[in-house]
Amino acid sequence: MRMSSGTVRRRRVLVVDPDAVYRAGLEEPLETVLWTVLPCAEADDALRVIAGIDVDALWTELDLREGEKHGAEGIDLLERVARAAPWIHRLVVTASIERPPLPAGVRWFSKRETSSAVRYLATLVMSPPAQRLAAR
Repeated sequence: MRMSSGTVRRRRVLVVDPDAVYRAGLEEPLETVLWTVLPCAEADDALRVIAGIDVDALWTELDLREGEKHGAEGIDLLERVARAAPWIHRLVVTASIERPPLPAGVRWFSKRETSSAVRYLATLVMSPPAQRLAAR
């Protein structure tokens, strides 16, 4: 995206995962494919980030609370982001072996496929940014 100074803003991916080591491990590969990583551990923090700055993609685990199973909080986050900012690309990258019904337009990857999710985001850098539907 071009900014007023003529520079190009790197795309931003909001990574929501309770595992701090996993989030930190994503920074280098995502930065390599021209994404700035915005790390969050919880859904509420992610929603505050999205309300405050432009985010191009959401990368989330389904099970966001320790001991949580079946991804209720992660699915709620995906749905809320779809309503509030439908232009944001949404990816699930999860350790969950169950694949619950997901909102339309969500890409699914297992954590074993993390490199595939990174490659997917790399392809988005080459495409034009999605149109913002709401004025900021």
